[in-house]
Amino acid sequence: MPSIARQVLKTILSLTILGFIAIQVDLSQTITLIQSLNLVYLAGVLALGVFGIFVSTQKWSLLLTQAGTPIPFGQLLRLFWIGVFFNNLLPGRTGGDLVRAYGTAKDSPNRAGAAL
Repeated sequence: MPSIARQVLKTILSLTILGFIAIQVDLSQTITLIQSLNLVYLAGVLALGVFGIFVSTQKWSLLLTQAGTPIPFGQLLRLFWIGVFFNNLLPGRTGGDLVRAYGTAKDSPNRAGAAL
């Protein structure tokens, strides 16, 4: 199956599943559930998620430095967050990785090393 047709099929499937879920969810029950969340636990989970992003960005920075392509941590962190966004937005699992590779290679003199 060609790549474009496959991507379109994955998008249609994702939208169909999301539509089915949206129809099945009771909005008032969802709002009640959200209001009953323990904010301390929610803050802890969010903090752990952000910490994980920082650790992953640091590992990525070390790999790039060893490959001879040092890039400032702040720039890598920005690209990592953009990658996380695209991983959650696009169907499939590689969208964010491709965005990160492109963003890294775009501003690097060693494009091949940065993209890998």
